Amino acid sequence: MPRFSLSLCHEYAGGARVEASWSTEAPVVALAGPSGSGKSTVLKVLAGMIRPTSGRALLDDPASPLFDLASGLWPAPDARGIGYLPQQPLLFPHLTVEQNLRYGEGRGAHRPALDFSNLVARLGLTALLRRRPGQLSGGEGQRVALGRALLSRPDLLLLDEPFAALDAALRKELLAELSRLLVEQRWPVVYVSHQEQELSQLAEAGLGVHVVRMAEGTVVGCEDL
Repeated sequence: MPRFSLSLCHEYAGGARVEASWSTEAPVVALAGPSGSGKSTVLKVLAGMIRPTSGRALLDDPASPLFDLASGLWPAPDARGIGYLPQQPLLFPHLTVEQNLRYGEGRGAHRPALDFSNLVARLGLTALLRRRPGQLSGGEGQRVALGRALLSRPDLLLLDEPFAALDAALRKELLAELSRLLVEQRWPVVYVSHQEQELSQLAEAGLGVHVVRMAEGTVVGCEDL
C-alpha cells in the first residue's frame, strides 16, 4: 500500500487548469518544473488553502484520507496537521523570533517533541531570538519560518522553495541539516524546488525522493531518486 497518494484537478475561474497525481512509498515528494506549472497550487490544496474541483489525498492510513471531495471530506487547514512554509515567511511582525518559533510548539502532540535550543542552534538562529521580523534579512526570516513549521511536529511538511532566498553555500548547509532532521523525525514532505542539486542532495542523504515533474498545469513525468 503506497504511503502517500494524491489525485486532484482544479479549474481556476479564468480557465487555467491544474491536474496532479502520484502514488509512492517515498518519504519525500519533490515537485519540479518551471514557474506557473502548478506546483504551488498543489501545496495550497494539501494545506487546505485552495479547495480543488475534485480530488483525494491519502497519507499513511487509507481509512482516513487527508481530504476526499467525492465523500465531502474537506478538513479545515488547522485540522490537517500540516507544517507549511510558503515562499514568503509570513512571520508575525509584533512577535520576536523566539515568540514566532514557539507559536508552533505543541500542536502535533502525538509526535515526539523537538528540543527547542537544539533546533534553534541547528538552524543558526540562536543569535536572532530577540529580534523582530523587521530586523531580519530575507534568508533569516525564511529560516525562522522553517523552524516554526518544524516545531509544530507536523504530520505532513510542505516546503515551497524554502531556501530560494539564500546563497548557494548556506542553501547547501541548511539543506543538509534539514535532511538530517527529516531522517530523524520521519516526516513525509512535499518539497517544491527549481534546483536539481537540491533534489539530488536530499536523495544522497538517504531520503527516498519521488520526483513529480510538472509543466503547464499537469504532470509530465515521475522518477525515483
